[in-house]
Amino acid sequence: MKLKTVLAQCAVETGHLSVNLNQMKEMIAKAKEDSAELIVFPAMCLSGACAADKWYSQQFVKDLQACNEEIKELSDDLIIVWGNIRAKENKLYEALFCAYQNEIVHVQDKRILKSEGVSSEHRYFTVPETEQKTVVILKDTRLGFVLSNEIEDQQLVQMDCDMLIHVDSTPWTLDDEGKYDQKMKSLNHPCAVHVNVCGMQNTGKNVVMYDGGSAVYQMGVCTHALNDGFCKEYVLIEENFTHRIEHKLLTCLVSAIREFDRQTLPYGPNWIIGLSGGLDSSVTAALLSMAVGSKRIRGYNLATRYNSENTKDNASNLAEALGIELRNGYISEVVEASVHTAKIYGYQDDQMPTLVHENIQARVRGHLLSTFAQIENGVIMNNGNKIEVALGYATMYGDSIGAIGPIGDLTKVQLFELSHEINEIFGKEVIPERLLPVVTDETLSWEMAPSAELREAQYDPMKWFYHDWLIAQLTNKHVEVEDIMEDYLNGTLQNSEMGRWLKYYHLLDGKSFIQDLEWVLRQMRVSIFKRVQSVPVVMVTKQAYGTNRHEVQGIFEESSRYKSLKEQILKR
Repeated sequence: MKLKTVLAQCAVETGHLSVNLNQMKEMIAKAKEDSAELIVFPAMCLSGACAADKWYSQQFVKDLQACNEEIKELSDDLIIVWGNIRAKENKLYEALFCAYQNEIVHVQDKRILKSEGVSSEHRYFTVPETEQKTVVILKDTRLGFVLSNEIEDQQLVQMDCDMLIHVDSTPWTLDDEGKYDQKMKSLNHPCAVHVNVCGMQNTGKNVVMYDGGSAVYQMGVCTHALNDGFCKEYVLIEENFTHRIEHKLLTCLVSAIREFDRQTLPYGPNWIIGLSGGLDSSVTAALLSMAVGSKRIRGYNLATRYNSENTKDNASNLAEALGIELRNGYISEVVEASVHTAKIYGYQDDQMPTLVHENIQARVRGHLLSTFAQIENGVIMNNGNKIEVALGYATMYGDSIGAIGPIGDLTKVQLFELSHEINEIFGKEVIPERLLPVVTDETLSWEMAPSAELREAQYDPMKWFYHDWLIAQLTNKHVEVEDIMEDYLNGTLQNSEMGRWLKYYHLLDGKSFIQDLEWVLRQMRVSIFKRVQSVPVVMVTKQAYGTNRHEVQGIFEESSRYKSLKEQILKR
């Protein structure tokens, strides 16, 4: 590299200007101590990318611009590159700044705004109307600049420069794992620098994670790689090195809980969690313990007469393994009191079928957890997974409550895999193995199959593995339900990995396939009102419910293509 360069991978907190600016000042001071010539910060490293309607605040914008002036005064003989906003004539621009010798020598506005998922850049920012210079010569080095998703535009990255600097603020998702690494390699540039944000931000309905993963690429080879473990890092580029982590998803979830706790709950409340002895609450409790430690966790086993001794033992063993305080009890008296009160209001037994009794139990649990949270000066952890959220398999104001849902964007199958990782990291059986399925070529067996345990011999109605896949497809904006039906009709689906599960669940005949598909579609449709009111979830896919996925409530109307495909499938 022609310049002695520092990569400054910042943990940016949304709207916390003083925190973010002080972090930058500390890294700039360290760069000067190290006699660095260039320091590169990420995009939007002062405000965060999820500031939302704070952008409408004139004072917020003024304060951000004042930060630019402070950074400029620190440049001296150090070239400083960072991302922030620029305001001109009542318009806002997302921009890149370059300061040298106490002057801002280059400003470059973002030319391709992004308005999908958690990004709403067109709502707040303006696209520049005129062509801008993208290459600056400093210290006899031609520096070229590109912002965030502009790196994907071939025309914008074709510039004659010695060092291509890409400042980024892109959230991490499983979908995009390795995407920018491949893109930077494909540029085959003599020296390309990628600096990304790390840490947690949030949109209100989604907790958004940034993995960092800043790096240097020379002729298509990654020669220097900072950590991609959601942590800030200061690195002076000298010898080649790589610093990548294992257990990426697990690290993301633990980091999300820890940062959510630190940033949004700075008073340090206790965490209240229902420990049913099932898989979801077990995984969530383990993640919570890894994030904040066991001393601030209060576990409650809220048993009904339908809970088995096995599940109660699971909860007890889990709490012991994690060092969590667990309180055991029965909710039967409160459930019976609720039924009795309903009778006072004129509702008789024949008007309260089984489902009513099941939901009373779930709401009583929510009521008691809320009471315990207030007593303990705490907040409630939500245990729902994405399949339950999608199908509405959560009782409003019962098991749908909480401050955050760390597994709300994870399928059950992903939880199976996560459980093995958790046990491996702890070096012991924290997540009970009997909650995990045994899969062979032809069968799926459980020692303890998933169950809400709200009635006798109850088992969850989901077709695990198949419904996990199906819901992931149905929440993908690039996939239509008709595409799935067409793949079934022409045999593509049966010949894929899903074929084994179609066979296992007896869905190879057209009538059974359509009945199951329409059950899933109906459950997803009638549960939208629950999702509108649901807790914020940690986003790990582009299909996360919340800000990332937009839904409206209304009547579902079958398309002509749907009707035609359905008719053909039923004739098989």
